[in-house]
Amino acid sequence: MKQRSAHILLMALLFSAFSTSAQNETEALRYSFKDNSGSARVTAMGGAFGALGGDLTALSINPAGIAVFRHSEMSMSLGLNSRAVGTTFRATTSDEMQYGLNVPHIGLVGVTTSNNPSWSRVNFGISFNRINSFNERFRSTGETQGNSFLEQYVNQANGFFGEELSGEYPFGAGLAWDTYLIDPIDTNNLDQYISANPYGQYQQSKLVTRNGHASETVVALGGVYEERLYLGATLGFPSISFSEETQYSESQLDPDHQLESFTQTETITTSGRGINLKLGAILKVSDYLRLGLAYHTPSVLTITDTYDTEISSTFKDGERYNALSPIGSFEYRLRTPSRYVLSAAYILGKSGIISADYEFINYSGAAMRTSYNAIDPYSFEAENEIIDQVFRGAHNVRLGAEMRISKPLSIRAGFALQQSAEDPTLVSSVSDRMSYSAGVGYRKSGYFFDIGYRLTQWEDTYFIYNPNLVPQSNLNHRQGQFVISFGLRY
Repeated sequence: MKQRSAHILLMALLFSAFSTSAQNETEALRYSFKDNSGSARVTAMGGAFGALGGDLTALSINPAGIAVFRHSEMSMSLGLNSRAVGTTFRATTSDEMQYGLNVPHIGLVGVTTSNNPSWSRVNFGISFNRINSFNERFRSTGETQGNSFLEQYVNQANGFFGEELSGEYPFGAGLAWDTYLIDPIDTNNLDQYISANPYGQYQQSKLVTRNGHASETVVALGGVYEERLYLGATLGFPSISFSEETQYSESQLDPDHQLESFTQTETITTSGRGINLKLGAILKVSDYLRLGLAYHTPSVLTITDTYDTEISSTFKDGERYNALSPIGSFEYRLRTPSRYVLSAAYILGKSGIISADYEFINYSGAAMRTSYNAIDPYSFEAENEIIDQVFRGAHNVRLGAEMRISKPLSIRAGFALQQSAEDPTLVSSVSDRMSYSAGVGYRKSGYFFDIGYRLTQWEDTYFIYNPNLVPQSNLNHRQGQFVISFGLRY
């Protein structure tokens, strides 16, 4: 009974969030998630660098890694990402693929020696690190009997006269009214509506295309005490760039039906800026064992969404209609959850390294807030209730290994498990993410060159519109990351 009640609450909250705004718990999770890759070496070793350091992208994992550097260094990475998504909807399967070039990291670190015998080095650095990629493309398509997408606009319109709809629902029922996709039931009920697809069999299709990334510019400072204790801190400036275009279409398969098809295209562009702080320590227990600890404060982000909607309709008598919404804009604040990272690394002399990271993130600690400058404040009560009820604490594990096969050449491998943020008793269809990685590195005293590749797999679900009217789409993701890094030491 308790689990059934939780499911009912979840569906009610999802419908509430769907009906009120585009800024919801999905965005909170998207911008709270971090994908610990970066340089080719970190990528190849599964991101398990919390106790190792000595890599600029590792500053976003444990800032104490800045103190491990013994020489000043400049480095840069180039990456190629691929995302394949297989979608099953109404027993129909479709596949989409997307590629993207990017710069996973670029930065430098300066090493200064000290006359203080206890603090032999004080290092500083700055690094741009890409922490997540939003690029993906997937399509849901299938045939259905009844339950048209237009039913949601009928529900919106009921109780209003046609001339009122553009003002009340400029991104929804108002557009459907202007394109003749909803009509009054009769002349005696001008505020009660029926859709242009009230019955029959039709083809539904929705294509979702997303682009963008989350990145972080960090300014780091650290030092080493007695060559045993490495301490560091970073001031981080996260940024978000995201765009999404969703194109939904419905084609009538009944030859006697007046409506031939309609298409709704929604676009949203998101930008965000914020700030955070990270603190870390690495203890050199012995020449062979290192232990690491890091704490990441929540990031406080100010996010702006710009969006619009367009609907076009085609009737079998040849008539075509098109309506475009105004451009909407909404600004809000997001606090992401804090993170804790525990790490260990075993140094096999000059032969290799074995490392492991454990990370805990309580995603229910995320919160959405209205903008400081809001003229008409929005409470985000429903969205924050979903975050509190549905999201959970996630336990992530990263493992990595490196073996030197000759003096300048090393081979690497890694594995990572990232738990889903959703409570599995409420959202059982969202799986954990599994990553497998490998790579090689060539290192000389004054320069290095690394190659890494990682494959990540997971499954989740998507509703093409109101979950009370349509079944879910099942998505199978395969994400590949190929990274080349090079650097100079001086």
